Amino acid sequence: MANSHYGVANTSADQCWIISSNKNKNMGKKTKKQHYVPQCYLKAWGIDGRHQVYVYDKEKQESRINNIEDVASERYFYDFSLRDILTQQDTDKLHENMEGNSDDKIQIIEQALSIGIEGPYANFLMRVIENAKKVTKWHLNNCYFLSPDSKEAFAGFLAIQYIRTAHVRNMIRDFSDEINQFVTKMGASPQTLEKYRTLTKDEAKNIHLEMLMQEEHLSEISFYFNKLKWVLGINRTSHNLLTSDNPICIVPHCKNGMIPMAGLASKGIEVFLTLSPNCVLIMRDGEFHKQFAQRDMHYIEINDNEIIDAYNAFISIFAERSIYSTDGDFSQMERIKSEDSRLMQVSQTTLKFGDSIIRSRVKR
Repeated sequence: MANSHYGVANTSADQCWIISSNKNKNMGKKTKKQHYVPQCYLKAWGIDGRHQVYVYDKEKQESRINNIEDVASERYFYDFSLRDILTQQDTDKLHENMEGNSDDKIQIIEQALSIGIEGPYANFLMRVIENAKKVTKWHLNNCYFLSPDSKEAFAGFLAIQYIRTAHVRNMIRDFSDEINQFVTKMGASPQTLEKYRTLTKDEAKNIHLEMLMQEEHLSEISFYFNKLKWVLGINRTSHNLLTSDNPICIVPHCKNGMIPMAGLASKGIEVFLTLSPNCVLIMRDGEFHKQFAQRDMHYIEINDNEIIDAYNAFISIFAERSIYSTDGDFSQMERIKSEDSRLMQVSQTTLKFGDSIIRSRVKR
């Protein structure tokens, strides 16, 4: 991809958070099945405590039971060759910080995620979820669910989860194809068309991994998560919360003209992540949601089935392909499809050009 507009990824070895996670660690046996949503998160939806989960497939529009180790994963999802990501100088520098690795499809990102991220993340999740089960009226009025230091660390985990999914990788390729269609409609020259050609799967993967390796980029995303006001919603209804293969959902509450303001730093933004069928981390812009901000870092109770259904609807729509449940109740999927079948299609970006909407032509 050296001659492409998208260029050779310019991540520096000095910017890679994976170095400190992998320094002086032997890689050992290679991991084939690599998760973009960690098992430590998904196990909260395990069926009767088993390592299985109900799955609704948006493409096939049917449900099944899968082992948790088999969902939200792909073979060698994070594997790459250093020459595809770094300059030769940075490749040599990175090799100095790793033992027992060749340039043939190394697994430093997979190792960094499993060793440096998912271990501590699992501990955070377990503590928050277990505490949520014990919440009483007294806890609601008197207790924080996380300390400021823990919030900052959790924001870092959220930043990585936000970037690491297959949804982001597919969006990169979709958008490149939509740009290609756009410049074609504009009558661009062959040279420009080549410059803005549709990315191959490998090229989109390299850009995605570059994003995941850039510490500065992840720190900025973490900053915006941390800046939001957080509450932990305790689900007291008869409806269980769902999750998906793209678990962090962003809900805009303000518009710029006709365009929803859906960025992490946008006015009025709401972000949420279900942590189990019984609790949800809700994050909002405190300047806009002022009453919500008064409960920052506290627990709240959710007693209305319609609120839980609304969160589940967003989870279903934002899912890349798969939705996960602990009880197999996917009746809401049928209700969503009856309202607008497009809402349950496999997620895809679009680009507006005048009165027309450009959709990606690439196959997943």
